[in-house]
Amino acid sequence: MSVIRELVRPHVADVPAYVTARSEHSGGILLDANENAFGSPIADDDAELHRYPDPANRELRRAIAGRLRIEPSRLWLGNGSDAAIDLLVRTLTEPGAPVAIPSPSYGVYAQRIQAQAGSIREFRLDESFDLDSVAAREASLGAKLCILCSPNNPTGNLLSKERILDLLENIDGVLAVDEAYVEFAGESFSLAREAGGTGASERLVVIRTLSKAWGLAGARAGYLVGSTELVDAMDRVGLPYPLSALAAQAALEALECESVVDERIARISAERDRLREGLSGLGLRSLPSDANFVCFFVPDASRIQSRLAGRHGVVVRDRSRMPGLEGALRVTVGTPPENDAFLAALRQELSA
Repeated sequence: MSVIRELVRPHVADVPAYVTARSEHSGGILLDANENAFGSPIADDDAELHRYPDPANRELRRAIAGRLRIEPSRLWLGNGSDAAIDLLVRTLTEPGAPVAIPSPSYGVYAQRIQAQAGSIREFRLDESFDLDSVAAREASLGAKLCILCSPNNPTGNLLSKERILDLLENIDGVLAVDEAYVEFAGESFSLAREAGGTGASERLVVIRTLSKAWGLAGARAGYLVGSTELVDAMDRVGLPYPLSALAAQAALEALECESVVDERIARISAERDRLREGLSGLGLRSLPSDANFVCFFVPDASRIQSRLAGRHGVVVRDRSRMPGLEGALRVTVGTPPENDAFLAALRQELSA
């Protein structure tokens, strides 16, 4: 029995794969899926929205696999990276079973574990918010799943690649790395090509999204890279048609605009550095960031956050209640005028 088969919830192997109408036939006189044969009411409907989409999203799967230089069978595509996180937890975690997650990190991990009635095992990141290998190993004992975020949200820093791979070698479960912001750090920091490979890499999963660097937050398109066996198990647990035709079309069009995306990543990175300089000029400490946001510290953070929104219409995120982030706010990198407005409003509130 393979390692992944042992880690997947036992009953999943008995769940029959749902075969959709579009899995069997995609052309001809289609009278098999109870669709509206007269079409959608939308003019110029290039996506043919009256038809169900390709459930395997083969064209988009090939496009993403080509970029990553991996086999398409190692990809699960769906409604954003949050859907991938949720489905991974449901595929591996039985009620009461432990899942290891770092703190501070992305709140959806704990929320989805709790929704599945799993047991949350939090471990603290180290003083620089990097992976604490010892704490992570201890929290992962007996767990089928450990989830990391690199670059980490909300601190913005990359986790050490060496420490991640060392953790993988020293735990028995699946290690999932959420790389929602990795494009802002550079593809060389991604573990996507290793995920779902041979040896220990069979237990490595990488979760990516098109919401951030690719600018498709409204489309809700994300993907997971893992072993073919894990992807098959997730397909059994998940719903038919996990990605809409509109989202798949938007994703395909965006992937053809790589040079535009690269240029915008460079602009965002430059603005990120300018934001940190501006915060420093106001006497505030900010954390180094490899993402498209900056975490910084202010006195009375909740009051400042409320006043920025209420008085100036500038909305930032209050992260001051998270462990190790007392007094922290998180600001997303905006356009130059937006960043100027944020710094001006913050200056005014700090001097009030």
